[in-house]
Amino acid sequence: MDGMTKVMEHLGNGNKVILGAVCGLLAGFDFGGPFNKVAYTFGVATVSAGVYTYAGPMAVTMTAPPLGCALAAFLAKKKFTQEEREAAKSAVAMGCVGITEGAIPFAANDPLRVIPSTMIGAAAGGAVGYLFNITNPVAWSGLIMIPVLGNPIGFLVSLAIAVGVTAGLMILLKKDITEEAAGTDEGDLDIDLSFE
Repeated sequence: MDGMTKVMEHLGNGNKVILGAVCGLLAGFDFGGPFNKVAYTFGVATVSAGVYTYAGPMAVTMTAPPLGCALAAFLAKKKFTQEEREAAKSAVAMGCVGITEGAIPFAANDPLRVIPSTMIGAAAGGAVGYLFNITNPVAWSGLIMIPVLGNPIGFLVSLAIAVGVTAGLMILLKKDITEEAAGTDEGDLDIDLSFE
């Protein structure tokens, strides 16, 4: 975590768009885990130092993964289990209050398709967030932060891009549930377990 924080600090002195993308990659990787916490801790440090330009894009990257997963589940029901479709409802609520962990049920079931989708989507949102110069005086995220954000319209546009990219990639990468189950129907598993 110390090493990643130093990388973030170095990027902070250079290209801000790259910093936003890196923040998104971290936030969209482990949903509240150590990588996500590096991005969040860096946001807390910058806000404590009176710099609000990092926490604005961070609000996008922390909010996008659960909302993107939920949107994908709502739009492409055949690609998600009943449990995932139910989890999408709570993911919306969690995304609105900046809890990235709302994406965990989706990633746990299909990490190789979900995690790249959330990482790319959050990275896109973080990069665009820097272009819009979103500021945030509070190191937190979610739609509940709109009243305190500088450039809330830019936040909503960046979030829409992040959520759209996440959902679009998930829908593109995931297979229909029935298609995945087709290779494991009873005809394919004709194994004689009887003992004579």
